[in-house]
Amino acid sequence: MMPLEHKIPMIPGPKNAYNFTRCKVGKSLWETDEPKTEFDLSDPYCHESGFPYEPLHDKHLHDFFSRPANMKCLLKADLITVDMNVKCSLRDYNIYRKYLNKVYTDHVRKELRRKNHLFVESRALHFAEDQARKEAEKYIS
Repeated sequence: MMPLEHKIPMIPGPKNAYNFTRCKVGKSLWETDEPKTEFDLSDPYCHESGFPYEPLHDKHLHDFFSRPANMKCLLKADLITVDMNVKCSLRDYNIYRKYLNKVYTDHVRKELRRKNHLFVESRALHFAEDQARKEAEKYIS
């Protein structure tokens, strides 16, 4: 298994020897599970990854593409696999892997920031408790 930060190289082979798929028909590619995402300023000109519209991944067109006649046409055009996965090029697949890597690293960074914030708060509370205990010992003795 290759790590997400590496691109998959183009390996010569016969046509249709391997298929790259990202999601099933009607499943959005560019959504995250997190309800609230932060505004990202790391790529202001959208050079890293664009989010092009792809009709096969549109959830509103899922019923249309799931009709048997349309599925037959999509299979004949070699746009989907038998189990309704949408085929893509190696370039698109590598871009999607790069996007997944970015989402993962952003999530890890956010979690580390949260844990660091909790650690700083707990250290401040311990320091305040120690100071209060020392003050109390002064007045008691």
